[in-house]
Amino acid sequence: MSRSNHCIQLLQLTAIKLSVATTCVWGQSIVQLTQESFPAGIVDSVSEVTSGTPVTTLEAPELSNSYRFYEWQLNGIRQEDHLGVSLNPFTFNILEPKTVTA
Repeated sequence: MSRSNHCIQLLQLTAIKLSVATTCVWGQSIVQLTQESFPAGIVDSVSEVTSGTPVTTLEAPELSNSYRFYEWQLNGIRQEDHLGVSLNPFTFNILEPKTVTA
């Protein structure tokens, strides 16, 4: 009887970025959110919200091809719960341009 080993190479998903641009429409600051991944196509979204409102990141897939989600970071700080478990997705208030990376 022949035995076959099936392996999946698990690599850390190195970059899911959320970038923010602000414009003013009718006296309100509008914030553009761009969420993207590297490699491209795992996370891909552009939306606009009013500045000062809470926004929630997309839920990054735990596993996509050979890439595994590791963490979201906001301003270089890991987003985690009170037990230290990485949040996916997570919610934050936008007051100024931000970059979120997973």
